Amino acid sequence: MLLVIDIGNSRTKTGLFDKGQLIKTALFDQGKFDLGELSTGAVDAAAVSSVVPEGTENIVERLKSINGPKPFLLNHNSIFNLSIDYKSPEKLGLDRLCGAEAALAFVGSKYNKNSIILTIDFGTATTINVVEYQKKFVGGIILPGIQLMNKSLNQFTKQLLLVDFNNYKELIGKSTEEAISSGIINSTISIIEKVISNYSNKNVYPFITGGNAELILPYLDFEYQYEKDLVLYGIERIYKANQ
Repeated sequence: MLLVIDIGNSRTKTGLFDKGQLIKTALFDQGKFDLGELSTGAVDAAAVSSVVPEGTENIVERLKSINGPKPFLLNHNSIFNLSIDYKSPEKLGLDRLCGAEAALAFVGSKYNKNSIILTIDFGTATTINVVEYQKKFVGGIILPGIQLMNKSLNQFTKQLLLVDFNNYKELIGKSTEEAISSGIINSTISIIEKVISNYSNKNVYPFITGGNAELILPYLDFEYQYEKDLVLYGIERIYKANQ
């Protein structure tokens, strides 16, 4: 089996793949990664993607307890199924590439010259990533995640509260809490819809993922595919491409 590990800004997520099928996942707060919670006895390979370099070395050391080859560390020189058309590829978050790789695989035979693939990752930051024809990753948009927006308003103002997004009711908030929820949710949705409208002459395939996704899914009015483990699937796909 293949153990894949996605080291993010806030959490580390792991998945076990058996013959290409994701059979188990685990989620850890940063700094609390525990191999003991995984069934590692049958693991014969591991693949790691990280956007937190200082956290990678520690986890790689922990992986040495698994009998098997040295973990595959995904980097910008790895082989991808996508081509990368980006001005600073060395600064491109590997999680963004992994999500795009997985989305490309999910679209499969439907992908053609009229296709646009979007991956929208609601994490610490919200990222919108674009794959155009010929499997070309062309870039995207990065904005603060919905929880980060909320914490920033709370931290840098005297009277704005931390809010519960589950209490969002309508566009025009009738209380300060409702107004903050509406501002954060609707500003995030609006920029996604603007990206989709930018490709109104194409067949757009949006994929949603990320730890904050379920807070905002009820308010999306466009068709999408929700894959909570999108990045894990992408790591597995890139690992295969490099063997």
